[in-house]
Amino acid sequence: MRKETAGPTKTLATILALYLVATDTHSALALQSTAKALEEIYSEAQKAFKEGKFELARKELKILLGRQADIPEALNLLGAVCDKIGKLEDGERNFRRAIELKPDYVEARKNLALHLAKQGKTDAAIAEATAALELQPADLGIHYLLGRLYFLKNDSEKALFYLSETAKDKRFQTAELFSMLGAVELRAGELSRAEEHILAASRHGVVDAQTQLELGEAFEKQGDLERASTLYESIVETRPEMDLGHALLARCYQKRGQLDRAVQHYERALQLNPASPNYALALAFTYFQVQRYEDTTRLLEQRSDLEKESDYFNLIGASYAKLGKTVEAGTALEKAIRLNPQDILAYYNLGLVLLEARSYDQAVRAFEQALELFPRSEQLLTALGFTYQIKGDFTSARSVFKRMAELSPLESAPYFYLGSSFLETGEEREALRALTNAKDRNSKDHRIFYLMGLIYYNQGQFSKALDVFQTSLELDPSFVFSYQQLAKISLKNNDIDSALKFALKAVEIDSTFSQPHYLLGQIYLRLHRNEDANREIQQFQKLQANSPSREYRVFFLSPLFSDVLNRSR
Repeated sequence: MRKETAGPTKTLATILALYLVATDTHSALALQSTAKALEEIYSEAQKAFKEGKFELARKELKILLGRQADIPEALNLLGAVCDKIGKLEDGERNFRRAIELKPDYVEARKNLALHLAKQGKTDAAIAEATAALELQPADLGIHYLLGRLYFLKNDSEKALFYLSETAKDKRFQTAELFSMLGAVELRAGELSRAEEHILAASRHGVVDAQTQLELGEAFEKQGDLERASTLYESIVETRPEMDLGHALLARCYQKRGQLDRAVQHYERALQLNPASPNYALALAFTYFQVQRYEDTTRLLEQRSDLEKESDYFNLIGASYAKLGKTVEAGTALEKAIRLNPQDILAYYNLGLVLLEARSYDQAVRAFEQALELFPRSEQLLTALGFTYQIKGDFTSARSVFKRMAELSPLESAPYFYLGSSFLETGEEREALRALTNAKDRNSKDHRIFYLMGLIYYNQGQFSKALDVFQTSLELDPSFVFSYQQLAKISLKNNDIDSALKFALKAVEIDSTFSQPHYLLGQIYLRLHRNEDANREIQQFQKLQANSPSREYRVFFLSPLFSDVLNRSR
């Protein structure tokens, strides 16, 4: 913000006084007349400058300086005029000449600093502004100028100091200042203050969308999704045409589990920027998350520009698998592996596709091939172990789980898996020993208590079983398998009311789990509610025909493709 010179009277009056001292009265009167003429010329130049008549101002100042070449104010104003008409070298020369004549001329130093900043000479501009501040330490305008200059230099600490000083005066509390302060505080990691000043700038009518986006992303990295969402929502409201705002808001909703809203904003981002491969892939993945598998494949099949990405084939392969297109799924995932032989998820998902298709030997080969590249992968080792177990090769399964225990002796998972393997073959003593080892390493894993409960149940120790099933639910109140077992124990104890309560809770949590429907059928028969009993038994038979027992296996593996594109974004 350039300030014009305050006026000619001081300097020209000083010149006049010198003339009067140095000459006789007759000459002084003549010189006084000359000085007044110069003063009038300067006033006309100032007026022309203020009115934007820069060529006229330049002409007047040339006349003035032609008659008297050493007037600092005139040189300063001429420098400003030259700046306006693009004569940058002349402008700088005039500013420097004004400072040479009057070293304490603050306005000239400020104008020179601005001039140098426009030329990208930030360090030189800072030197001039610093010199001006030494002359006038209380001038908040210079503090503001230095704050802007250090902001341009990306020196957040000094920019923050000078801008904060400026902000103490209400006269300087402008939208531009708040916006700049917010940006500097963001760079300095002071997110709360950055948010405060960015929102203040918005209230003053200035929305720095880029800074708001950066602040939102910073909040995201901290895990503060609510504040990030608020910033993104503000951008989308004020700049609805900004595709990146919609995309980041969608990503935030996605992380918060608000998937329908995420879909809405990814769709809008893609409408605004149809060429974006990132938006297309993100939208396709969100469709996948909300189980819109046909929409996922439809969108991806239209995007040949994505076929160089392993993520593309990983996702479309997962979608094909969900739609029951096993052959297409396998082909796509094999392409993902060819494109990126280091893509651990592609190997994992290919193995799961083969596992779902009951191609157990091929699934084993896929997991073993991946383990050659990732020999310490817990995810792959777990999948391989359970593939052997589902195949009925318990010896190989236990060998894998023991290998996991050797790699991670402090982890509970390998012992938990060993326990489940022994339990499935009825080796309850070995199972309980392994599960106790798992519990000693992680007493917060609800699944461990569940399997221990199964052992106690099988041994007829219903009181112990009841306790550990309840412990598992204290750790995870939505764990459907424990509700099912509590319903069974209650039914054996003829506690029909509790059995009904637990079975209904299990169905409420997961209506696709067949066993609670069978229990409900038995309970309703006891209550002589035959119609309800028949309905539940039919539902049990329908579900059982489509899926095997899930007591030991399904909840150990990650849901199919749940991590298909979850790559720590």
